[in-house]
Amino acid sequence: MARQRPDVMYVQQGVPRVYEIVNAIIKSGHSCRFVAGYYYRENRWLERLLRSLPGRRAKNAIAALKRRHLAALPADAIEQSWMLEVLLVIERVFSFILPHFAITRQRYLDIRGALRVLMIRPRIVIASDSHALYTLRAAKRVGAVAVLDQVIGHVDYGNRLLSEEKALRPEMGSTFRSNPDRLIRRCIKEVQEAEYILVPSDYVKDSVLPFGADPDRIFMLPYGVDLTMFAPSAPKPTPPFKILFAGHIGIRKGVYYLLEAVRKAAIPDIQVVLLGNIEGDGKWLEKYQDLFVHRRHLPHQEIPAVFSDADIYVFPSLHEGSTVSIYEAMASGLPVVTTPNAGSVVRDGTDGFIVPIRDIDELRDRIERLYQDAALREAMGQSAAMHANQYSWEAYSHRIGEILGTILANSENTGGKS
Repeated sequence: MARQRPDVMYVQQGVPRVYEIVNAIIKSGHSCRFVAGYYYRENRWLERLLRSLPGRRAKNAIAALKRRHLAALPADAIEQSWMLEVLLVIERVFSFILPHFAITRQRYLDIRGALRVLMIRPRIVIASDSHALYTLRAAKRVGAVAVLDQVIGHVDYGNRLLSEEKALRPEMGSTFRSNPDRLIRRCIKEVQEAEYILVPSDYVKDSVLPFGADPDRIFMLPYGVDLTMFAPSAPKPTPPFKILFAGHIGIRKGVYYLLEAVRKAAIPDIQVVLLGNIEGDGKWLEKYQDLFVHRRHLPHQEIPAVFSDADIYVFPSLHEGSTVSIYEAMASGLPVVTTPNAGSVVRDGTDGFIVPIRDIDELRDRIERLYQDAALREAMGQSAAMHANQYSWEAYSHRIGEILGTILANSENTGGKS
């Protein structure tokens, strides 16, 4: 028996945040098909084989794969692609000789998404930036509404900003490769093809406006956080004063500015915890070895304990969309120091501080104020946790449900031409 035409088809590689988004769409009352890469299932041969293998590596592999799973998400909503994962492995293993192979992987996902749209003919198609062009065109061909999910600030702006940063910080050159012109042109066309655009922050919205995006057809949709995993804990015994950063450790997320600010700070007992993978050769970090401890990515269930052990969260990113780690830090009751470019929901002076990008002195000043004033730190942490309650995945489900309802109503009122 043929499946019913779904309300929504969502096309994306597949990261933990996206599984929550797809589940939120379904919980909002809209049927959804998710075209993605690998998705973890307990009883297939690969997963059974990995679980049977001894050693730490096999356990780490299983822990990483389990992040590509959400128990609440109906299994029949997902269409996975093994080929996409093969391309991802090629991209990672041969990055030194195929620096732009990611474009090939993205093109494959886009073509696959377009073919599935032509076959299934959903009412709304949502595809993420950098692999959405053919999918959006296919959506319009079958009379579906074409929606671009602009996950991060537009690649053109990010390319210019980070190329400038690479010139300022040549020692970090191994952590960034500028994107080729063909990818930038493609992403510009995606903005122009989309009938609606979802953005998680004002930073992202501002980055697409120069390419002809209609402000009235842009929906602001911040992400969510799992409030059952991340919650305030008892005050951490000190010292040392712990600053947490979580994310890829490289040029884009401003780790250099965090470490420079900490070096200049008048704090006798301080420790920076860098949680994430180090990009590039990591040589630029050597002069900061006395300031930080490095922890690689952990199984997701172990991450809340790392947040609970910190005093504050600092994320001085140069180019983002709206990083989920800030939502998690806020839900954990941590004051957050970040930048406008991080696209966060932090309220400056209430849940933490927002400082300009690349401003070491401003960053140092806010870190020192939070160190010196325990009452301020506690008040901001409590405010952050209360504010994070507005961004549960349950609340996200209501928000995206309203947006999808508006899009469908507009489409019906215009005879299928939104």
